Amino acid sequence: MALEPDRGMAHFSIDLLELSPVARPYAFDVGSAYLLEALEGTGLQPSPGAPGSLDLEAQRRGSEVLVRGRLAVDVLAECARCLEPARVAVRTDLIALFVPAGADRAVRDDDDIDVETYRGEQIGLDALVREHILVEIPMQPLCRPDCPGIEMPAHVRAPGLRDVDERIGVSAASSAVPDPRVTRKES
Repeated sequence: MALEPDRGMAHFSIDLLELSPVARPYAFDVGSAYLLEALEGTGLQPSPGAPGSLDLEAQRRGSEVLVRGRLAVDVLAECARCLEPARVAVRTDLIALFVPAGADRAVRDDDDIDVETYRGEQIGLDALVREHILVEIPMQPLCRPDCPGIEMPAHVRAPGLRDVDERIGVSAASSAVPDPRVTRKES
């Protein structure tokens, strides 16, 4: 999988000259400066508070570098029901094999590892971190599991109109009335 090239200097990088076949630990803070840049144009924002973390190990075998670790960061998304900010906790493992650009490496279809390329003596991880953050954001983030959605003001609500949109959830008053469109199969 090809990742976007880094726009400038990498926030998270590994120097190839420091690596050996023995795994070397790295720890990075995932701060708001990186998140503002990485999340630009996505509708996501850094969550206020402590920075996230990227803890990983890297090891080198010949020209290939295996990177594996854990990413933990909080971001703000728009709640799919009420449109207020929703804190999303991204906690994910990452693993990638970096090979030199232009190197021939047979990748099997059943590989559970991302194969990325690098040039020079540094491996930039910014694009890999960004990809893992975006993949972990739910399609419909919620500010809380029981979010009722946008409240309709009483002066515009029609008499008898339910407070909750049927597509999102059923109001307490209507939960006792079975839906005639649904037929139950007896086991």
